[in-house]
Amino acid sequence: MTRKLLIIIGLISFQFSIAQIQGTIINSDTNQSISFASIWIENTNIGTTSDKNGVYQLDKTDNSNIVVFSAIGYQTQRIEFDLLKDSIRLKSISEPYPKLENINSSRKKKRTTSIGKYDKAKTKRFFGAGNLPGITARFFEYNNSYSKTPFLNEISILTSSDISRAKFLIKLYKKDSVGNPGDYIYHKNIIGVSRRGKRSTKINLSDLNIKFPEKGLFVGIEWLIIEDNKFEYSYISPGKKGELTDISYEPAFGMISSSTLNNSWSFFQGHWTRIPKDPRNHEFKLLALELELSD
Repeated sequence: MTRKLLIIIGLISFQFSIAQIQGTIINSDTNQSISFASIWIENTNIGTTSDKNGVYQLDKTDNSNIVVFSAIGYQTQRIEFDLLKDSIRLKSISEPYPKLENINSSRKKKRTTSIGKYDKAKTKRFFGAGNLPGITARFFEYNNSYSKTPFLNEISILTSSDISRAKFLIKLYKKDSVGNPGDYIYHKNIIGVSRRGKRSTKINLSDLNIKFPEKGLFVGIEWLIIEDNKFEYSYISPGKKGELTDISYEPAFGMISSSTLNNSWSFFQGHWTRIPKDPRNHEFKLLALELELSD
């Protein structure tokens, strides 16, 4: 396993699984499967992600109760575990996102602006996933100078992966009335794919014609708890006999430190929370994430 210092966002608990259920998440209007939906048991640390065919598997425990199904572009559903059926039907949002301004697919990009540059060589720590779907987000303030290059052209995120072609989701949010991540700016999956090793993974957004919001932008990175992203590894633990095994869901995302920028957020078990200062060095942790804007 690649040696990388991981910070796991969210709580870890150990719960005994007594059963498992499998189902498929589908669009209630078109009957098409819904890829990469998030599923979790409310108020527990048990969850998963539907695969590219909308199929999911979920463990049942003694305290299983309400299961939450959430997918970008669809209404969230809460269903009692014992009432789950083979197919979970989600209703699409009738107006998935506001009409994008000044759309011109033939526009030629001449000028660019970069925001949030990071040093790949100096980044040694990473945000990692537990076994529950989660999102880490970074907020970018608006600057009047962005009016000259208003469109999101490319996102570059530092990734570290022990497998090839690990998939993750990019989610873009407006700021809500209290400063938290609010409504989606773009209501479709934006899929990133990272190669093995430590590298800058780039996601091209030029064809989406998305403008940088004047109230600021949250860029969220969501782990996909799917079989294709699973990495099994062995390790030695002090005081334990023999090798131990564990799994991780790839990739991990680069982490940089700041003494002033309190701009990191975590979405876990259905709630956004601001990531606090690291008590060891009193610094904030941000995603190593760069935006390129263009005209």
